[in-house]
Formats: sequence, C-alpha cells, structure tokens
Amino acid sequence: MSLGLSSVFAATPEVAAPPQISGSWEPLGTEAAAMAAAAGSVQTAVDEAAGRWARLAASYDEPSTNTVVHRAMDPLTPRAGSWSTTMVEAGAVVEAFAQQARQLQAQAEELTAARAEVLRAAAEIEAGDSWAETWGETWSETWGRRLRVAEFNAAVVELREAWEQAQQSVVDQLAAIGRAAGAEGIGSDGVGSEGVGSLDVADEAALGSGSARTPSGDGAAADDLVDDLAGDDQEAILERLDDEEAAAAAAALADRRLDAQFALPGDAARRMREVMATHDHRTEAGMQAIREAFLRLDGEERRRLVVAYPAEFGNLNGIPLAMRARANAVRVAAMRHRLRRDASPDQEAGWGTADDERRRTLRAGLDQAARQIAAGTSVVHLSARGRGEIVVMDGTPTAETERTLIHVPGTGTDPSGLDQQVDRVEALGGAAEPGTVRVSWQGAQLPQQLIDNIDGLDPSFALEEEIERGARNLAAFDHALELEVGEATRSTVSAHSAGTAYMGRAAHQDHGLTADALIYIAPSGPGKGVSSPEDLADPSTEVFMVEARDDAVDPVRELLGWQGAHGRAAVPWQDPMEGLEAIELEPGAADRTVLDDGDEPRLVSAEGPFAAHSGVLDEDTHAVESIRAIVSGGDEQVLPLYDAADTRLPEGLDEEAAVRRRLLEDHEEREDWIAVEDLSHPAPSR
Repeated sequence: MSLGLSSVFAATPEVAAPPQISGSWEPLGTEAAAMAAAAGSVQTAVDEAAGRWARLAASYDEPSTNTVVHRAMDPLTPRAGSWSTTMVEAGAVVEAFAQQARQLQAQAEELTAARAEVLRAAAEIEAGDSWAETWGETWSETWGRRLRVAEFNAAVVELREAWEQAQQSVVDQLAAIGRAAGAEGIGSDGVGSEGVGSLDVADEAALGSGSARTPSGDGAAADDLVDDLAGDDQEAILERLDDEEAAAAAAALADRRLDAQFALPGDAARRMREVMATHDHRTEAGMQAIREAFLRLDGEERRRLVVAYPAEFGNLNGIPLAMRARANAVRVAAMRHRLRRDASPDQEAGWGTADDERRRTLRAGLDQAARQIAAGTSVVHLSARGRGEIVVMDGTPTAETERTLIHVPGTGTDPSGLDQQVDRVEALGGAAEPGTVRVSWQGAQLPQQLIDNIDGLDPSFALEEEIERGARNLAAFDHALELEVGEATRSTVSAHSAGTAYMGRAAHQDHGLTADALIYIAPSGPGKGVSSPEDLADPSTEVFMVEARDDAVDPVRELLGWQGAHGRAAVPWQDPMEGLEAIELEPGAADRTVLDDGDEPRLVSAEGPFAAHSGVLDEDTHAVESIRAIVSGGDEQVLPLYDAADTRLPEGLDEEAAVRRRLLEDHEEREDWIAVEDLSHPAPSR
C-alpha cells in the first residue's frame, strides 16, 4: 500500500470516502452453487444419452436414411453438453465473485466506521496555523495525524481498485464463457468482441441486419450456398452473389455466428470456436494459435468454414489473408444488399440525416471494394463501424514475398475514396511484381475535419480513443501479415498526415508493430508516447520523413504536440518529430518529368500550404520516387532533403530557386542520391 508523500504533507489533507459495496452475497453464492450442481447433473444425463446414441448409431444401418438421421442427431449432444458446461462454469464464477464481494463489503464497512475518527484528525491538522507552530512538543502528534489520514486514504484507494477489478473480472470471465458457448449479450457482442474472437465482426448490426438468432434472408438458401461458394475464389464468389436472391442468402450467412445453432457437420467449427474463445487474435501468441488450429483443418473444411461464417473469419488475425478475402467477398455482397434494400428516398437523393450520409459513404466504398475484388485485389478487413473501414491488399503474401508496404491515409479519408487510396498505394509501392504485397489500410476511423485532430473539439469524434484502437488494430494486422511472409521479406509502413499518429502509436512498445522502415509523410506527429527511437518497439527501425516546404501541418504540429494525442515533444515548443531523428527526404518537384526536357521544375511547395500537404504524394514527385526506393531497399536510391544551408545548392538564389536549379543540375548525374542500404540501421529484431 503506497501512501504518497504529497498526501502526507498536504496543507489541508482530504479524507477519501470508501466505496459503497452492498448486496445479498450469501444468497447469490448459494444459488450460483446450486445452479452449477444442477447443470452438472444434466451433464451426467447428457453423457448417458450420448452413450445410448452411440450404441444406436452403431446398430442402426439403413442407407436410405442414415445421412439424414445422423446429420440431425450428431449436433445435439455437443449442444446439450456445451450448455451444461457453460452453466457449471458460470455458476463457479458467480459463486467466487459473491465470496470476494462479501469480503470487500466487510472491508468497506470497517473503513466507513473508522472514517469519523480520521475526519477528526484531519480537522485538527487544518486547525493548526502552520507547520512551524506545531514543530515543537506537538510535532510527533501532528505527524501521527497526517500519517493516519494518508494510511486511511491509501486503504480506500486500494479497496476501490479491488472492487472495480472484481466487477470487471466477473464480467470478463462470463463473457469468455459466453463466447465459448456461442452465447450473446454477456459483456460483448458474442464473437464481435475485439479481444477474443473476431475483430469488429458483429458490426453488420449497424446496417440493421438480423441478429445471429434471427438471421436475414433465407436460411435454407444460405445452407445451399455454402457448397457453391466453398469451391470459388474471391472473384467468383462476388460474381456468384451478384443477383439479389443470392445476395440475400449471403446476408443470412453474414449474420451467422460460430455456435451450435449453425453448426456444420463435423467438428471443424467446434474446434475453431474453442481456440477463438480462448485466444486474443490481437496478440502474436493468440493469432499463432488460431493460425495453427485453422491450418490443421483439411482444405475443404477451411474453404467451407470461411464462407459459412464470413463475419467470424473476415477480420480474424491468424486466418490466412487469402481465406479472409474469401469471407469478405461474401460480406461485401451482403452489406451492399442490405444498403440497397434499406435505402431511404433521402439517401437516394443524396441528403437526409447523418446516418443517411454514413450509409451513402459506406455504400460508395463497398461498390468500389467490389470493383477492386473483380480486378484481383483482396478485401482483408471490413467493418460497418462509423463511416466504415475497408483494408485492401494487392498481391498474395508467401514465404517468397520480397517486400511489403502498408500505407495509412490521413484526415478526410473514408471508404468513399477507396479507389483513390488504392491508386496512391500503387504509386508508393512501385510496379506490381510477384514479390510485392501492398496494403491500403483504413482499418480505423480517421479524422474527417481539421478540428477532429484536436481531441475534444468535435464531440462526435473521440480522437485519442480512435488512435488507440486504430494503433492496436494496425499492429495486429502487421503481425498477421508477418506470419505469412519469410524472414528475409523487407517490410515498410508509411502514413500520411493524421495517419502518422496511428502508425507511430502502433510502432510504440505498447503495441509492438515492427518494420524495416517507417515513413512519416507530412506528419501530424510521431504518435503518442513516441519522442525518440528508444520508444519504438524496435529502436533500430529506419525512420524517414518527408513533407513539402511550408506545409500547412508544420506550424500546427507543435500545438498538437502539447495535447499529446499525435505525440508530444521531449522539450516544450519543439517540433515533436525532432526526437525521432528521422532521415528527411527532399519533397522536390510537383512533376519531375519536366526535368527530362531540361526545364526547371515547379516545386511541390509552390502549390500552396494546403495543396502541398497532399501534393507531396502525387506520383511524379521526388518524394514518391524516394518512397518507392525505401520500399524496395538495398541499392535503390533516395534524395535527402536540401536545407537552406546545403552547400550543394547554387549560391545567390533564394532557397526554392536554388532547389529548383539543383534538381535540374543533378537530374542526370544523381550525385546527391544515396542508396537505402547506406542509410540503414542494423537489421530490426522480429
């Protein structure tokens, strides 16, 4: 129990109030124990019935009806057994909570009874004129009173924490039990909980779909569809679901959860449900366990599971990304169907409520996602949360993959701009090659307006919470991608504008994203908690930064740094990016192709502070050429920043004129360009 010197020496010490803890704990514990005992007796009966069924199955042999009877009977024993086990485990948890609560209530009553005496001690301290007047004969008495108040307050704090922990623990344990049994409503959205099971998969409910208990569409049609979809790749899946009848059946599949109600024949679903219920797919160990369990299934079981339960597997880290893409092809068709079906006249007319606008935005993104799938790219994360979240991957990760790029966009990005973001990632990653995987990552809610970048200004957008959630999701996705590529694969993560706060936070030790290179493009900040390379999960990561001269974000970065959501500077009023010691790149020309004709280029910065903020990412800038080189690594070359004092710049010109002249002079010789490998730190530890 820590007292804290400030509480001991406070001029007027306050006396904390113990928490109010009350309840009929003894009856609760008794009833919980009785429930567990009753459920245990059910298990005995279930076991006996199961034995009888096994004997009957062995002796019953009628080819014309075997398949029908066995298919109907086989799932029943696990359902009953699962229910019994759930009730036994839940009863034990509640009984233990009741016992702990009874003890904590007794402590609260003791502290409440002692508080009156502590209040008198505090009043006597307050009555003293000063420490000096009590320094003489009464010093030991005054010190004793102060110590008594501090000890009491520390005991209250300790009790509050214990009570909060006890309540949270019972919620978490019951939620885990509920997920394992496919139950709903106990502290989570079934498997839609972000911690265990799929990530954000229950958010189809945000579109007004049915629940897992009252599915959308025709259940029989959905069952028939599974066999057809299991043999298709993602492009064929989307094509098969193009008509409304098939899309309605897909919506029924998207509502299903991995529980006994929708159990497929065999035990593949049960085995995956068990591992998903007990492993957090946002951790490396959890997703590794999920991956191993999934890969132990045979190929047909895997293909059937992901299309039979697309909402379970579409976002689940540890599931091979190609399989997630199959699941999400079903979900794209299902969401598009729901949005078309439920569209109001206001939505169709392009106006209406905020929810109408949200649905229009998501619908536009899903239409673009469908086109991306048809063109051969993969949707590897899909969420209807907020304005929607869509992550698109180009390429298939394998042990032979040479390089990966994940790019996080910035302020104003939502699913309606998906095509533009995919094009941008293609520009940053260079020409599509068999050894390259490029990911356009919008797996979080991003700020939509400038004011959204300051936490608290827009009550509808909780910036710090969204960054934290997004960073956790990004780090988990990066780990999942690493599971599928080889140790020699070069990995790069880049981000633009406010997206850098998500990337930087993900790369912090708290979340553990590691990459060979991080690229901050027109950054809003280094990320919360990141003020030096030592704050990164891997301090040896190569860190690069590029932004236009006079970028609009540059003067506000220090202001954002005071708040801390984007990253705080180690020294007040210092640029928060300085501590990262990033290698700064030259933004260069807005269109470097004019150099081929011997003309001086127009610089990115000439477009103005706001246009240049995004213009630095235009395909023909020097910045993008350097970023491509970083993604490839090795002897590919980047152009470091020309600063005002650079001796390579011609004399007698202002900075921008000198940079234009030098870009032209060095266009052919490329003397100022440096190979990535000559800038690199030691290889990162994975």
